[in-house]
Amino acid sequence: MSRPRLTHLGGPTTLIELDGWKILTDPTFDPPGRLYRFGWGTSSHKIAGPAEPPDDVFPVDLVLLSHDHHADNLDDSGRALLGQAATVVTTVPGARRLGSSNVRGLADWESTTVTAPGRPPLDHHRDTRPARPQVQQTDRRESRRFRAAPRRGRHCGTVDVGRQRAL
Repeated sequence: MSRPRLTHLGGPTTLIELDGWKILTDPTFDPPGRLYRFGWGTSSHKIAGPAEPPDDVFPVDLVLLSHDHHADNLDDSGRALLGQAATVVTTVPGARRLGSSNVRGLADWESTTVTAPGRPPLDHHRDTRPARPQVQQTDRRESRRFRAAPRRGRHCGTVDVGRQRAL
């Protein structure tokens, strides 16, 4: 296996090059200036364009699309480029909405293998995955709370942090 090369193109978009594969996450290639509305009064404003133009990135072998229904993860330019990807992997509802023959929808925790001539398959190896800890109880007395520092234009939330012990 070769050493992966990661190129952050902006926002959620990263190009991953590994063993001859070109993998792109959440393609966003719209120019700066657009306002994306998400409903309930929420929105984001794109302030920077991609680090590389789409012509320098495409074609790609695989697009990993976390979700298609917000333009900050799949903008108009990115959506127009999906047909140039050999395979797009996204959620089952996303695959239904996109309705293209190169799109695979995966259910929660489902996996798939992507193949191409002359390249090793991209697959999920269950036998090499570290074991997941079996947590049955949280000791609330050892739990502490902290508040994330708010950043301009960012959502501020509260997160519980505590030790968990297996019984």
